[in-house]
Amino acid sequence: KQTSARPKFGSAATKSPTENVAATSRGGRSSLNASSSRSRARARYAERRRLTDSGSAPRPSTHRRAGTVSHTPAIGIGRDVHPVRVAGFLSLVAAAAALLAEVAAAPTTALPGTLLVGTVGTASAVAVVEERERAASAAASAPTALAAVDRGDVRDALAVVVGAVCAHVLSVHAGFGPVLGSALVGVAAALAFPEADAPAYCGSFVGMASAAAFPSLGYVALAGAVSGIAYVASAGSFAGVGGKLGTLALFGCLTTAAVVGVEGAAGGSPAWDLIPLVVPVAATAALLTAVANVRLGLGPVLGSGLVGVLAALGGSALDALSLLGPEISGTLATAGFCASFVGMTSPSRIAGPARMAVAGAVSGAALIAVAPAVPGMGGTRGTVALVSCLGVGGARRALRAVGR
Repeated sequence: KQTSARPKFGSAATKSPTENVAATSRGGRSSLNASSSRSRARARYAERRRLTDSGSAPRPSTHRRAGTVSHTPAIGIGRDVHPVRVAGFLSLVAAAAALLAEVAAAPTTALPGTLLVGTVGTASAVAVVEERERAASAAASAPTALAAVDRGDVRDALAVVVGAVCAHVLSVHAGFGPVLGSALVGVAAALAFPEADAPAYCGSFVGMASAAAFPSLGYVALAGAVSGIAYVASAGSFAGVGGKLGTLALFGCLTTAAVVGVEGAAGGSPAWDLIPLVVPVAATAALLTAVANVRLGLGPVLGSGLVGVLAALGGSALDALSLLGPEISGTLATAGFCASFVGMTSPSRIAGPARMAVAGAVSGAALIAVAPAVPGMGGTRGTVALVSCLGVGGARRALRAVGR
């Protein structure tokens, strides 16, 4: 005896062919819409990462209408750019300006430091004016990518916080020191989480803050959160310029210190007698990082992290062998790590080994000059690298304009 179960009401068996086709079409459209939404989100994030990591902004778009060609004009920051991007651009400029102003106002800054900071600062200002238009052009060419906030941005902001906490634990609690602790976080992030290595490396610079500046991990996490927000907001600004990540870290540290009322340690005096040692080390570190980044294809984060590990271990070896004192070896390690941020610069920003070596040497001299400023704050070395890169580029543009 054969029995057959009665189909339930609403099942495919009880629906007419027209109803089945309509349901299938609705389901297909819903699935297609969801897939398209995810694809658009991924495309926006990929475009934002390209604008952030690339050394050059996209060219202005060209529109053809009625046989004519009109180019999108350059726009200035603050007119047609999303307010979030304006805030990100200003956070970078404010952090760099605060460091230079602190150096100029420090009572221990000697005449060489004043002249160096004034020259580099003036040249950097020339570069910042051009960067304003570059960032605005990037935002105009990809308004959707630079305006929307998606899951990738949330992940990047969290990666900054995690990187800050991990680096601080390694530096202070594990006793590795700030250079090795930050460099190890960068290497680990580049190898294990390459899609989030840049924000994690940015956070590691926050974690370089001393225990005197931030006595608890809560302060470090807060500074990392502020830097993470600035990281997301600054997409497209100073793209491809070495030291940008550290400048964002300094912005987070200075903002947190101002809000919670934390005072750092007393600043030291510039050790100008170390210039003959620091400048060659810095120039070499910048070149090594550039080779690892571009020639070997390791990428900027892994290249800088490896050079940082090498600098930290080299400084420790010099100290252990009693070849140099702990202060001198520590300064050389810090100078090498600072110059590695210069080596992260895109070739479209600093082309050729000669210019890269000059920018690295400038960062070494500038690092000596900023010794009295913002002691114990993370991101100082990165800001020195950013100002050095902008200073070299600005000086070159100014000389070219004078030659014309």
